[in-house]
Order: sequence, then structure tokens, then C-alpha cells
Amino acid sequence: MAAVSHKICKKHLVLPYCYFLAQKIVENVLRPLSSSLPTPVAHGNQYFFTNTNDIRKLSNDQSQVQILYTDSDHPQALDFNSCKGSLGIYWISLLDGRIHRGNPDGGGQAEYVISDDVVRPKGIAVDYVGSNIYFSQQTNIRSKGRIEVVSCDGAHRKVLQTGLVEGGPLALDIANGGWRDREWRSYTCTMPTVLTSRGLTQTVKNKVDKIQAPSNVTGLAVDASLNRLYWTSNGEIRFIDLSLDDPLPQTIGTSSVPYGLSASDGTLYWTVLGNNVTSLPGAIYMLVVNGDDDTSPTVLHESMDIHPRDVSISSEITSLDEGCGNDNGGCDQLCFSVPSSTGQGTMPECGCSTGIQEDPVSNLCPRVPTNFLLFGRTITDTLSRISMVSLDTDRDVSVLLPFQIPGYGANYISYDITTLSVYWDEMSPPAIKRSEIDSGEVDTFISTDIRRVSGLAVDPFSRNLYWSDSALDRIEVVSLSSNDRDDIHTPQSLSLDLMNGYMYWVDRESGEPRIERARLDGSERQVFHRGTSHAPTFIVVNPASDDVFWSDDEDGDINTVDSNTERGFPVGAISVHGLAIVDNELYWTDGFDGKIGVATIREEEGEGPEVRRGVTFFENIDGVKGIVAVDTDHFIDNDNLCALSHGCSHICLFNSSAVCQCPDGLQFQSDSHQICTEPDGYAVIALADKTGETTTTYLELYTRSLNILTEMWAPESSCPGGMCTETVDIVSMAIHLRDDAAIDVYYVQRTDKLIYRRSITIGNPESDIGEATPIITCCLATPKDLAVDWLGRNLYWTDSLRGVIEVSLLSGRSRRVLYSELDQPSLLVLDPRRGDLFFTQGDTKIIYRRKMDGTSETSVSICNSVRNCTLHGYPTIVRIVSLSIDFDPSPMFRDKLVWSYWSGTETVTVGYDLGGADSDPHLIRLISPPAISSSLYFNQSLYYSKENSEKIDKWFDNGGTHDVFSLTGIEGSEFTFLDFSIVHPRTQPGYHECTAGEFCTGHHPLCLVQDHIYGSCICPLDSFKTVHVDTLLGQRTEVCTQANSFVILATKTDIYYYPLPSDLTDAEVTSEPRIVPRGNHSDVVAVTYDPYSQSIIWLEKGTNLLYSRTPL
Repeated sequence: MAAVSHKICKKHLVLPYCYFLAQKIVENVLRPLSSSLPTPVAHGNQYFFTNTNDIRKLSNDQSQVQILYTDSDHPQALDFNSCKGSLGIYWISLLDGRIHRGNPDGGGQAEYVISDDVVRPKGIAVDYVGSNIYFSQQTNIRSKGRIEVVSCDGAHRKVLQTGLVEGGPLALDIANGGWRDREWRSYTCTMPTVLTSRGLTQTVKNKVDKIQAPSNVTGLAVDASLNRLYWTSNGEIRFIDLSLDDPLPQTIGTSSVPYGLSASDGTLYWTVLGNNVTSLPGAIYMLVVNGDDDTSPTVLHESMDIHPRDVSISSEITSLDEGCGNDNGGCDQLCFSVPSSTGQGTMPECGCSTGIQEDPVSNLCPRVPTNFLLFGRTITDTLSRISMVSLDTDRDVSVLLPFQIPGYGANYISYDITTLSVYWDEMSPPAIKRSEIDSGEVDTFISTDIRRVSGLAVDPFSRNLYWSDSALDRIEVVSLSSNDRDDIHTPQSLSLDLMNGYMYWVDRESGEPRIERARLDGSERQVFHRGTSHAPTFIVVNPASDDVFWSDDEDGDINTVDSNTERGFPVGAISVHGLAIVDNELYWTDGFDGKIGVATIREEEGEGPEVRRGVTFFENIDGVKGIVAVDTDHFIDNDNLCALSHGCSHICLFNSSAVCQCPDGLQFQSDSHQICTEPDGYAVIALADKTGETTTTYLELYTRSLNILTEMWAPESSCPGGMCTETVDIVSMAIHLRDDAAIDVYYVQRTDKLIYRRSITIGNPESDIGEATPIITCCLATPKDLAVDWLGRNLYWTDSLRGVIEVSLLSGRSRRVLYSELDQPSLLVLDPRRGDLFFTQGDTKIIYRRKMDGTSETSVSICNSVRNCTLHGYPTIVRIVSLSIDFDPSPMFRDKLVWSYWSGTETVTVGYDLGGADSDPHLIRLISPPAISSSLYFNQSLYYSKENSEKIDKWFDNGGTHDVFSLTGIEGSEFTFLDFSIVHPRTQPGYHECTAGEFCTGHHPLCLVQDHIYGSCICPLDSFKTVHVDTLLGQRTEVCTQANSFVILATKTDIYYYPLPSDLTDAEVTSEPRIVPRGNHSDVVAVTYDPYSQSIIWLEKGTNLLYSRTPL
């Protein structure tokens, strides 16, 4: 007898359970294993079923129907069962892609066991023994279905089978340790091969595979008491006897058209969908089955108002004190309760989540695989995700990481092996974000001074992150621990050679595509390979051999260099979106075919590397993008000195030694190349000397480290031999700290009411304040205040008499009226981070806000409309004397708008937090008489000068006042302060798409800031705009073109210039009439154009004078 049993089992490969099963078959003693397992016990026969958009319960006597849970989007299948000893209803919804859990009595909100990465789920079944939930789904439209298992708490999840034609109904054969699905796949001699962590490592066909797979299966159920498998197909209920070696399907007669199916203790239940068109009611049927003596079906419930798809019967589960029921079977993640080899009871078998292999020593499941791939995916127009594929096990399954990425992101990915953190790029708004790989919490790592990431790489030894920004044309590095950053070089794609301390990138903008490299500290920049074929896109370094590979955007080849000779290897790629190498296997993402390819890198001794013909590693990935490979096997903390004690205060970069760097905006102390500190700030001061009969005004430059400013500024200049002075006549001024370490001072001169610019070269002892250059020479009436937009590189000003706010380039070109018909606008300050401008009007005593791009239809007051901008509880405003913004250098943008007003008895300085919602003004400082003439708020300190004062005072937020600049004691002079301004890298932070100059180009365009990322492209009066969109790169470029033809229109109050666009059919073209600025308010009588001087000439009523100006 034993010999016969052994022969049967050897055929089926799996001995212990097969031996037991064959022994019983030969002895013809077919005892179901359910006798040794805990079994469900009837509990009042309550019936649960899915309806169109809700879950319902039919009472014990079938007299009442209770709606338990609503707003369930097309529930497909459900199961009432026990999981971890707790009874509940579990169901899946077709459209929301979630597994729900609810209370059998209803009430409260349903929980989500799984709320992510489930596409078109079809079947669900609860394993009350192993406390797991099995479900089937179709992963996407192009790919096939799969069956998964998840622990009851949703924490651990494993893919059991892939490649199903379509996911469908699912049933568990707890007694025999297996499941059945609609495709009859892999029903093996030992069903635990699917139910357990071994997945599909054993695929022995047996009895069920001999039956031709039925079509249109809508319901599936196992009755362990009868050892039967039931299914509904094509309007019939059929079954087989699982105890027979070669069963034949039998049919159960029914007059209805069954859909969903459930079976328990010799009783069969099914649903009928119903059809309102044919007046067929939805129904739930019951049939008691006693061996071969079937009774007639009984209608439990019938109604035109229901359309039930699935049904499940209430039951109680006996407590489990063995196997997985005892401390999860001692398993770290998943526990599978399988029949023991003796046939008596069950035994636990442990498993890990998809892609994870159990550690053979600790028997624990690690957080991540040893080797794996991460790749980005575009899910929809508004959502991207990152997926992981393990290279250890389950290589045919991808798993979505638990965080979501808005818009088009994850084009570039990197991984920090030390903290198990994933870094990726986002495009709208531009940012670099990170999250631990198994966490749903996302941290915004970089969100300022960033435009378009074109490469991303982590240096885990030095704890730095490198990225390339193709829009800003540079490579930057940031410390992973402190967010301190520095820029290095110009980029396109990026890869690090950590062992040798190099970074490599592609330069496609130099006219000759080439591969460049430099040390990790940015030094020793050199051309690695010149004259690459076609268009190199992505680059990667093989850590095993230091060989460099890159993709070719035109022919799909993978290229490398051998003895300075370029070699291309066709690998079958069409549109490469990323490269990665692990263990001499080269992987690439192909955005055209939606797949990941792989090829082996071979290198014979004395020969260069060779890439073998590629094959498909993973397919059917919609929107696949960037990729990174992780190899923890070969991660060894090397002798990189940055990984040790390096002494750098901010950033440490590896260049065969530890090299300290300072972030942008900081500099090394004079006595150290390790400690970074803030650089000097600069003060430009306008002074009035009233010594003689006439008043002489001076413009002076002073330097001081503003962050440690606690003592008086003596009137010492950066120029040798005295103060850098120039006689001017200042009404108001603004300062711009240029990128080339120079200061531009813009000011309104009192006598001629023109706007001038003077440049000061910092650090040049022979440089004086430069010559005055008039930049706005026409059509100003009473200019009051100036402000520089350092992001858009524009100049704004108010003109009180004309009632306008205007803007131009810093050169004075492309002048535009931004807002008109204002009531005597006066003080002005800009907030480019949010795209706002703040200003005062006439005697309204209110501060108004509008957008810097000119799109605001009305002004918005930031103050209480009843008391104007008077601070509550303090004297009312007589006049507002100053406006300023203190910009917070941190990524939190805790910027503060500050104004000072004279109440008649004292000066009140008020703060308003721009970074918080629903902020209220608050008191900063009360200043005794006389009234202040000018003030500004910088670095949480108030600087101010009183009328006719000889000093500038500084008041700290934490209390105390210090004289920081005093003219007292200068013999023979009577100085007073007219205006002053402080400029410092922290007062003009950030880079912008307007700064980069790629978004808005052509004939003197005006790029107006909308917020800290985006801008609006405005063309000069004489130009029209064309818009070009690169859908592949997701880039939009707006180009201003000077018009050859135009129309000039005159109304009673304004002159309009309308450029006529050329016939451009390949791009979106826009043109609109623009107001020509003019300084007078008289009515226009006539207008003409002089082509020789290219000037507009007009006549005004009552003046008998002709006026003219050029369109620019």
C-alpha cells in the first residue's frame, strides 16, 4: 500500500501531503481535512449581499433588509468571516480600488484594509485560519490579472500568482489548504503551494486541470462539508466532487439565472442580478443539498430595487489556539496555516511581503529587498507614482510605493541606502521630495531656487544629494542633514562614481554634444568624451568597473567608450527614459513600449565592455519614466573622509579628501576653510548736507556684516581716503544686488523727475559710484517710490499724479502700465515670492495688495476696513511713512510685511505675517517723537531715522536700541538722512523661471512674476507673442517678435499701440492693444507715426504742443 502511495506522490513531486492524500485515496477512506480544522458555525442565518452602490443585510426571517454601508462604488464581491478573531464584512469595489471592512451590524464608517494599488478587483475570500485576505484583480487594461494575499490589518501584502487572463471570483478550500479561481489555474496536489509563502514554486496539475475551463464564470464557492467546488457559468450552477480522482462536472437545475455564489454546510446560496428593462427582479436563492437528494430552491428575498452581485452567510468561528492563531504562528509578517504532513490539524508557514525574502538567520523579513529597481510612472495627468521590482524574488511583480506624487513627477529618482529614503523630482511646482520607502509621509526637501531637474543622485557616504537643473544650467549639491546647498556646474542628466569621487553629466547645449565629468566638489572639470553620436540623454556609471554608459535619443543604442573610441550597442530600445546598473546588469526604461529592458554587460580581459542584446525584463507599464537600481550587497562604507569626522560646518564633498563648501549666500570665515558665515551686507544711504545756503544731497555706500551688527557704523567707506559720495537729489531709491557682485542703485531725482541708475562695483578699491544713467526719461509726472523685483529682473514704480503703477526691465526697456486709475499711489514694496505688490494711495491710510503680473482687477486691503491700517488699540493714522518686507531665508517663507505710521503723537510700527493664513497685524515698536523720515525692517530688526536726525537707530525684536550709524561730530557739516536701504543675499533670495531666461525669450520680453516659481511673459509695445509647447519634455516657451506692421489708435484719454502678428501657423500667436505711457492728462486730439525716428507723435487739447515717444 505504501509503495502505491509513494508512486502517486512522486509523480506530483510534493511528498508529505501527497503521500497522505494518496494513502487515503487508495484506502478509499476520503476523510475531509476540515475535521481537523476550526469550522464556521451558523449564527442566525443572516445574509449579506452587495447591491449597486451599497452593502445590505437580510434578516434571519427574511422579513427585513438593512442598508449597512452606502457610497460603495460598485461593490463586486464580499465575504462575511473572521479575521484575527474579529467578525466582519469584507468587500471590494470595482471603481474605487479598495478592500473595505465593516461591522456586521452596520454603524460607523467602513475601514480600508487596502486603499491603494488595486485595479479592477473582482474576487475576495477571507482565510479565517491564517487570518489573511485573498483577492483577485486585473492590474491594468493592457496586462493580465493576478491573485494577492494581504494580512488582516493590511500591513503586509504578497502577490501569489500573475498572468491570469482576467481576475475573477475567488474561493478558498480551507480544508485542503488552497484556493480556486475562475481560471482553474494551479490547483495542485498540495494546494498549500498557492496558499503559502512558496507562491507558485510548485505547479503540479491534477484533477481540476482535466476539466475544460468554463467560460463566463461569475460565482465560485467551496463547501468543505461536502468536499464540493461549485461555480456559476452561462446561467447554470455546476459542481465537481473534490474527493474523486477524476470527477465529472454535474449541473444543478434552476429556473433562475444565477450570478454570485456561496456555499456552507450543505446549503447553496446564489444571487440573481435582475433587469429593470425586462421587469426581472433581483433575488437571493437558497438550496439545501443533501448528497444526491437536492431539494427545490427557496427564494429568500426578491425585489425590483436590488441588483445583488454576491452573497455571504453569517457565521461564528471557533477560537484558534494553534498554528497562525497563536501569536501569528511566530511569523514576522504573513502567516499561512497549512495542513500538517500527518493530516491532523494545521501548522504555520511564514512568508514575507512581495519581493522580500526571509532572513535565514533571524527568520525576520527585512524592510527592503537586497537588490531592487525603483522606477517612476505617470498614472494620470494629475498623478505619478514610484514602483519597486525586487531582484531577489517575485521579479515579475511591481509594487507601488505608498506615497503619491502630484502631476508629472518621478522623472528622476535616487535612493539613500543609509536611511532607506527615496528622492524624486516634481515639475509643478518644481521641487525635490523624499520619503522613506515604506512610509506614506512625504517631505519637501528642496522647493526654492529650482526650475527643471534633469538628474538626481545621492552620495550616501558624504551624505549629500546632487541634482542637475537644465533650466538654470547648473549642478547643485545639498547636505542631506542640513539642507545647505551649493552650485557647481552646468548639466543634463547626472551619475556619480562614488568609489573614485567623480560625477558625470551630458552637455547637449554646447553646440557639440559631449560627456563631461568633475570631482564631487566641482573641481577638475574636464571633457570625458567629445563628439558623441546623435543626442545623448541619460548616463550611468557601472560601479563594478567604472565604465560609463549613456543612451542615444535617436537610435535607441546604449553607448560607451573604449580607448577613446565610442561604441554603440543596439539593445532594442525605442525611447529610453532612464538607465540603471546593478551586478553588471544594465536596465533601461522604454517610454514608448511601456517596459523595462535588461542586458548583460560583459568585459573580457584586455577588451572593453560589451553590452549583449537586450530582452524585456518587465512590461505593460503605462507612463514609465526614471529608474534607479539599488544593490545593498555591495554597499560598504568606504574610506570616504566625508563619512568620518571632517570638521565642515555645512557641506563636505569628497575629492580624494574631505573638501568643505559653503552653501549659497554664505562664505568661509577669513581664518578658516571649514566654518561658513554670512557675508557682508551693504547699506546705501542718501544724506542731505544743509551746511550752506543750499542743500546738497549725497549717495554713499557702507559695508558691515549685518547679522552681527551691534555697534555704531562709523562713516567709513569701502573706498580709500573717505566716503564714496556723489551729489544727487533723491526722492526715493531702490537697490539691486546683481549676480556679478555689483550693486545697482535706482533713484528718482527731484529736479527733473526722471529715474536713474548708478552701478557700484563691490570690492574694487578704485571704483567710485558710477555715472548716472537715465533709464526712464519720458512721461513721468510725480514718481513717488521704486521697487526692484530681483526674481523677474524688473523695476516697478508709482506715479502719483498720473495714478498709475508701471513696470519695465531693469534697463528701462519694455515699459508697461501695470495698473491705472489709482488714487495717488505712493509707497510701494514687492513680494516676488508670492507675486504680490503692496502700495498706499493718497490719504486713504490703507495698504493695498495686487498681483505683480498686472492680473488683479481690484485692489485688496490687508487691513481692517473700519480703522484702515491703524493698529487696534493704538492712535489712528495720520500718514503711513514707510513700507518694507523682511524675507525669511528658510524654506518656511515666514516673511513679514512691516509698515510705520505717524499718529500725530508717536510713530507706530506694525508687522503682518505674509506666510500665515488669516494673519492679524501686530505691534513691533512704538517710537517717540519726532516722526521718522524713513525705516526698514531687516533680519527681525527695525532700522529707522527720525526727521532731521543725524543717526540711524536699530531696534531688536527682543528689545533694546543701538545707534548703528551716527553723523554726530562731523565738523562743519549739518547732515540729515533722506533715505537708506540695506541689501544682502538674504533680502533677494531665490531663482525663478523668469531669471533663467528660457521660458520668456525674444525681443526684450518682460517676464512678470506670478509666484516664486511661475511667471507671465509680456511683450513690449512693438512686439507680438508666439507660444511653442514641447509636449515630450512638457516645456512651454513664449517668444516675443518685433512686429513689422502695427496699428496706432487714439481715444480721448489714451493712445493704443497694436502690433500685427506675422502669419505663423505652427504656434499659438497672441497680440493685444497696449497703452502708450504719456505724462499729461490732457485729451488727445490727433496721433501719427514717424517711421524715420520710429516715434509716436500726438497733439493734446489746449496745449498746442506736439509730444512724441518711441514704442519701447
